[in-house]
Amino acid sequence: MILAAGEALSDFSAIATSSLFLIAIVGGIVAWLLKKRGASGSISTSAASELWQQSQDMRAQLIKEKEAAEAQRDRLIDIQSEQVIPLLRTMNDSLKLIILWQDGRAQAFVDMEKDLIGRLEARHE
Repeated sequence: MILAAGEALSDFSAIATSSLFLIAIVGGIVAWLLKKRGASGSISTSAASELWQQSQDMRAQLIKEKEAAEAQRDRLIDIQSEQVIPLLRTMNDSLKLIILWQDGRAQAFVDMEKDLIGRLEARHE
């Protein structure tokens, strides 16, 4: 009878050990699956989902505003180039005339100086 009880305990011990081993493996797999699901990027709560949607809406709005600002900047550059370039050409032409006028005045002064020097030399001779 003691031998029979020893064999029964041995069988029970083997079953208990196998059961605990299987429970540990299943528990590890379940924990791994839950962790994987939690890190998959899906949003399950309604508050988080609402925040996500709001952030996506804000991002879309900011992109639209950025594109509108870029278009406005480009239009402003086009308008300014249409107005500024002719103005710069006019200013450049005016400066050319002033330079020519100054060159003419300078030449006139050189001619006057030569004339005065010639008259002075003619008097002293």
